[in-house]
Amino acid sequence: MKIYKYKDLRPKENRRHFIDMVLENSIWCADPDSLNDEDEFRYKYDYRPTPNTVIFLEEILKKKISPSNGWKVKYIIENGLLQGMSDPIINEMIEKARSELGVASFSKFRNKSSLWEKYGGCRNGVCVEFEIPNNLIGVDYHDVNYVKEKVFHVDTFFESFLDKSKGYKSFQNMLLTKNRDKWKHEAEVRLITSEQKISQPVHGPITEILFGGNVHDSVYEEMMKSISSHCQQNDIRIVRF
Repeated sequence: MKIYKYKDLRPKENRRHFIDMVLENSIWCADPDSLNDEDEFRYKYDYRPTPNTVIFLEEILKKKISPSNGWKVKYIIENGLLQGMSDPIINEMIEKARSELGVASFSKFRNKSSLWEKYGGCRNGVCVEFEIPNNLIGVDYHDVNYVKEKVFHVDTFFESFLDKSKGYKSFQNMLLTKNRDKWKHEAEVRLITSEQKISQPVHGPITEILFGGNVHDSVYEEMMKSISSHCQQNDIRIVRF
C-alpha cells in the first residue's frame, strides 16, 4: 500500500526532518497535542450502564476505595453518580495518552491540491511516497475512522484502567477516530507509537519524492546535495513540477 507524507520545506527545521526522513527512512512521531486537530482529545461519553459497567465498577471500588459491596455499585448507578465516578478515570487515561503516545500522519492521496496547501507549504514542500507492506495495514499503520460524532462508552475507560495491557489499544482507538465532516477528505493513515517526539523507522521504502512547483531553486539544490546519491542508490524517483 502506498502512503504519502507532505512536508513544507520553508522552515529550516523541516528541511532537516526531510533529509533525515529520506536518508534514514524514518518519520517523526509527534506528541498528540502538537497535531493540527484541536478536537484530538475531545469526545462525547456514553454513561449508560451495561452489565460490564457493574463488574468493572466493583473492581474499581476495590482498588480505589475499599472492598466493594454490591449495594455501593447499585447506589452509584441508581443515584446518577456514574459520571462523577467516571470522569476522574477518563481524565487520567486521556492525560496518559497525551503524555506517552507518538503519532505520525500520512495520507492515501498522492499529489492532492488540498494537502499541498495545508501540509506541503502551498507547493513549497514535498510529497514523499512510502510503500508499506499490506500485512502491516491495521497492525502498525491504521486507517483513521471517520465518524459523525466521537463517542466512547465509559466501559472502555474502566476496562483500560483495570487492565493496563488494554490501555494502549484504547488510546490507539481514540487517536484513530476523527470527525467525518472536517477530516474525511484527507484519507489519513496513522502510525501510533508507544513513545513520542522520536524518529521512528518506517516499515517500507521510500519510492518517490515529489517536489512542489513553488520550491525555491536554492532549497531544491540544498536538498538534492543531501539526498540525490542516496536516492540513486535506492531507486527513489525524484519529480519536480
